[in-house]
Amino acid sequence: IRETTLKPSASRYHLATGTRVVPYRDALSPGSPYNASAIITDFESVIRSFGPTIVMFPSSLDLNPDHQAAYLYVTAALHDLGANPERYTYLVHQRNFPVPRLYSPSAILAPPSFVTSLPVALYTLPLSTAETRLKYRATLLYQSQTDVSYGLLASFARRNELFLADDHLHLSLETIPFFLIPTDFMLQKVGRNFELRSLTASKPTQTTLRLALRSPAVPSADSVIVVSIFPLTDGIPFAEQPKIVVTLQRGQQADVVDLTSGSSLMNRVTTTDQGTSVTIDIDIPDVAKASLLILHVEAGYRDLELYSTPWQVFRMSQGNSAD
Repeated sequence: IRETTLKPSASRYHLATGTRVVPYRDALSPGSPYNASAIITDFESVIRSFGPTIVMFPSSLDLNPDHQAAYLYVTAALHDLGANPERYTYLVHQRNFPVPRLYSPSAILAPPSFVTSLPVALYTLPLSTAETRLKYRATLLYQSQTDVSYGLLASFARRNELFLADDHLHLSLETIPFFLIPTDFMLQKVGRNFELRSLTASKPTQTTLRLALRSPAVPSADSVIVVSIFPLTDGIPFAEQPKIVVTLQRGQQADVVDLTSGSSLMNRVTTTDQGTSVTIDIDIPDVAKASLLILHVEAGYRDLELYSTPWQVFRMSQGNSAD
């Protein structure tokens, strides 16, 4: 997302294909640039032509960055179209999932333990023996994938399918948990002080959105927190909405940019350190009117790899305050 900045004029160079555009003649849009805007347009085209009542797409809790991006793109496409189908997500890449990681057609596909602790509804779809066998045979057709990930992919041919409801938490003055992908190996490197614990929101004025993020300890002088804030405001296409990225370094003025325009927003966004909390005030009317808010947080130490949360979508209240 940052590399293509969500602009139609940008395109990411793909090492595997050696091009910046889709080279496949049988693709939906041959010659389309490799960027977020083009991908969302393709999703919207498919959704508009098919009119689905149920949409199943990758979970933002997936560890694969492509799958996380797909979650964001589908969410944006559905918003742009004003579509409201039933939404379910699924996991593929996650630590210790599935168990065991091998072809086990008689086994149950159970969720990772951390997922069961989240406020997310889980659904399972039983499969017959014939359906499980057919799924396995279909998986083998994707040779480019099974050549490198056979054990993982074969382990999904089981007695059931597993889905997570894509229900957006209501963001308000009430403290709500921030979804965290368990990455203990990373947290051990950067310290658990960066593990975000909760999030609240309010609207001090009609045009201002205030976010408060809380961590378990006061950040150190060499800490870095990068907060990506993508509003979804009804009636405004996702491509035209601001993509706000706030970079916080303790004791220094925050850097705030809009990925859509590339311009600085330091005169529209103010931040305040309050011990273990960071408050971000965004004085942009269209952000304050957003019906949904997509958030992503990276945190850690300067010049080191940052700990990353999943993209998480929150439902916003309307009115004078988010309550």
